[in-house]
Amino acid sequence: MSMKVKIPLEISSSDQLGELTWELEQKIAEVRRLAIQNTVLGREKDVVSFDLSPSLQSVLDTNNVTCDTASLEALEGLLGTLKALRDTAPEVHLTLAAFPTLAIRRQLVEWLRKEIHPQVFCSFSVRSDLCGGLIIRTGAVQYDFSFRSRLINNKHRISEIYSDAK
Repeated sequence: MSMKVKIPLEISSSDQLGELTWELEQKIAEVRRLAIQNTVLGREKDVVSFDLSPSLQSVLDTNNVTCDTASLEALEGLLGTLKALRDTAPEVHLTLAAFPTLAIRRQLVEWLRKEIHPQVFCSFSVRSDLCGGLIIRTGAVQYDFSFRSRLINNKHRISEIYSDAK
């Protein structure tokens, strides 16, 4: 069962999505066990609260899915879609001069999902020699918007560039 999935901004990388799919697999196994117990014991469908990570809870809430025996099919559909997405979604790697705060990371992911692809994943790394700006890499293509490259490519304009940076 394939469904359209919306990924919350706090899930920004395919690694995070991998951890999330692993956790969801574990929760689905718990829900299945509970459903079997209910059937064997002839009980009504129990409403049981599961201990979920904030990330998984956010994905479930964003996609209007609950973690209970009545939603087993929806949970399995979500899992299948998340696994497919992890393997097929576009990825962008951003290298910055300093590690971005959570708010900045969220802003960058939001912009990329709005302007590039609604399910793009980002990974972040740091290179202090950039002096500022960023390098964007996707696949074999790289765009260098770093202060360092501006200096190197415009040696004859160093004083002007320096005054712009103040």
